[in-house]
Amino acid sequence: MNEVIKSGAIIVTEANKLVGTIDDRVPVIIDSENYERWLDPTLAGEAVSGLLVPHDEQDYEIYPMSTTVNKPSNNTTSLIERVAVT
Repeated sequence: MNEVIKSGAIIVTEANKLVGTIDDRVPVIIDSENYERWLDPTLAGEAVSGLLVPHDEQDYEIYPMSTTVNKPSNNTTSLIERVAVT
């Protein structure tokens, strides 16, 4: 059977201190200098597991967003706009 199954996965890790204020986990972000290592099929899991760490919090910015992001059928650029906090 040569059926192609398109699939994907999101690997999460513990949140850094900044994101930890709103959630306890975040998707893993692989830095570009580690792409080749991450995608190398000859490496065992132990050889890349060190990449599954929280990303540097200085690369994050947290701001309030509309709750409309919680509905997958909403798909507009307004979803990433800041909302006023009252």
